[in-house]
Amino acid sequence: MENNNQELGAEFLLAEFEAIQQRAIQMEQSKSSSINFYFIIVAAAIAAVPGMLSLVPDTMARPLLMAMLLFIFLAGIRTLENSVDQAINAVRLYRRAGRIRKYFHDVCQDIQGYLPFEASDAFPRINLPASLAYRGAEVTVFTVNVVSLSGVFGIAFSYLSVWLSLAIFVTFMCFSWVLQQRYFRGKLRRSEDVAKKRVYFPMNS
Repeated sequence: MENNNQELGAEFLLAEFEAIQQRAIQMEQSKSSSINFYFIIVAAAIAAVPGMLSLVPDTMARPLLMAMLLFIFLAGIRTLENSVDQAINAVRLYRRAGRIRKYFHDVCQDIQGYLPFEASDAFPRINLPASLAYRGAEVTVFTVNVVSLSGVFGIAFSYLSVWLSLAIFVTFMCFSWVLQQRYFRGKLRRSEDVAKKRVYFPMNS
């Protein structure tokens, strides 16, 4: 009877493991799709600029460009927010899969040396330590956000002086980079702290 229960438990865990992996893959694909869709929006907006500028008076050129860049920035922030959330949820699923891997690690002693990933629910990490590695926060989108927001302020003051406009652009690039970095790094750090409280099988346990 005990062997039957163990076999049923193993079959159930294998089915759960497969479902978790499939769900995590779907999240990763959804994240990639949203980022690709964002790049299509950016490309379409940039391609439409010459045509729109030819249809409006010169006095409307600056507000039109600012509106376009602001739209790109807001769309980029929303895309990053969604991408980071999807990546965090995918990591949580990978950690759940680590619990199942831990079960087979403990029950089937012969496979311990062959496991390709950690038999633990403490990994992978949500908050990566590398300065430019953000879980789900693609650096390309990150950079487009910085440039688009800085462009809004640079164009806003372009009527005063080209050099002043350039100085404002560079200043806001630094400011928006740091602000965006702090926001998403803080989001990942908070998620990591929550995940640590739910670790049942740390490494070497």
